Amino acid sequence: MQSRSIVMSLAALFLISCSYKHDIQIRGKDPLSVEFRSCSEGANKRVEIEANHEEFRQLEGWFQSNRAGWDNYYATEPLGDYRITGKWFMSTVTGNNMVLNYTATDGEVHTLVKSVDRANLKFIDELCDA
Repeated sequence: MQSRSIVMSLAALFLISCSYKHDIQIRGKDPLSVEFRSCSEGANKRVEIEANHEEFRQLEGWFQSNRAGWDNYYATEPLGDYRITGKWFMSTVTGNNMVLNYTATDGEVHTLVKSVDRANLKFIDELCDA
């Protein structure tokens, strides 16, 4: 009977952790920096995205639409295809994975990983060759 109770408790904990939605926000209107490791010319490239740019608004929307489905990440962050940094967060995209470090509004720091559909981040990928 005790083992069944333990299994049920673990199952409940797993379901709660899977359904957690992170409040990922690009707070403030400070510009974002996107650093690409290799564009079509083969060189690294850095692009600034101001708060009034369409890509800034699209990224805000993407994070709001992707609040769930993140797993905790406990390894060293990869170099990645590109890195997006802002005042309160940094994300690195490698292939179809995003590693995200962000500070929540309560001050807690989170390091997460999620499989992503790169087609939904095409607006960032296109900055590489713009």
